[in-house]
Amino acid sequence: MTEVEIKFYMSNNISCISNILEGVPESFISKALNSDLILKHSLESHKDKYKQVWSLSKIEEELVLHLNSFAYSEKIDDTENGNQIIRITHPYQLKAQYFLYRINISYPIPVFEIHESLLHPKLRQELIDLNKIGLYDFNKVITNAVKRLYESIDYEYFHTSGVAGKIYWRIVN
Repeated sequence: MTEVEIKFYMSNNISCISNILEGVPESFISKALNSDLILKHSLESHKDKYKQVWSLSKIEEELVLHLNSFAYSEKIDDTENGNQIIRITHPYQLKAQYFLYRINISYPIPVFEIHESLLHPKLRQELIDLNKIGLYDFNKVITNAVKRLYESIDYEYFHTSGVAGKIYWRIVN
């Protein structure tokens, strides 16, 4: 192998081992590998991991995942038994369950609020970028994510009651 072939081989295979090196201190990697080229390439590949642009469906899926899985937890002391209880609540699911059955009877129609400060930084950035690019796609992605959250609460009611066309949302700080 020539020097050029070796460098090409190393640069192609370093992405395979970059996941193995995740979390290992930089100083240890550079001493162990004794190569600034490998260390530099490995660290650059980790920096670029979050620079990939997401598709509309990826943004929607990540938002649905966030809305369905976000949870608060609190520790409660049970004075009777002397135990501690951990209570886990899913605020977006509770809000969706509360709103779902009131959409057809409430005036004005309840507005589902998504807290921007609680979103993952990458998801927040993708939504900001999407909003700059096109308002139609931005609205479509978020509306579909909120619809899917309501649908997960009560599938039959969501599809038979006419709620699907009455989804309102807003993003708050």
